[in-house]
Amino acid sequence: MLFGFVFSKTDEHLQGRVATVISAPAQVLSMFCSGIAGSLLPAAGFTMTAGFFLAALVASALIAALTPAIKTIPAADEWEHTHL
Repeated sequence: MLFGFVFSKTDEHLQGRVATVISAPAQVLSMFCSGIAGSLLPAAGFTMTAGFFLAALVASALIAALTPAIKTIPAADEWEHTHL
């Protein structure tokens, strides 16, 4: 829903730039995941490694769910009348 809202409010000629701003940080962080997992597996074992990544996912979900700017995004049928 967040991406749909952002792209619905972005001019067509700027959507590529917005997509880059949104996806580049996630891609940069994801390139380290295999290295972190490879380092943690022999040191901490599978259960601790899986727990570490699960904790990161839960923290991300909590940030998204509790951020006021995200919580106040209106329903899709109201996007046309909403200002950023």
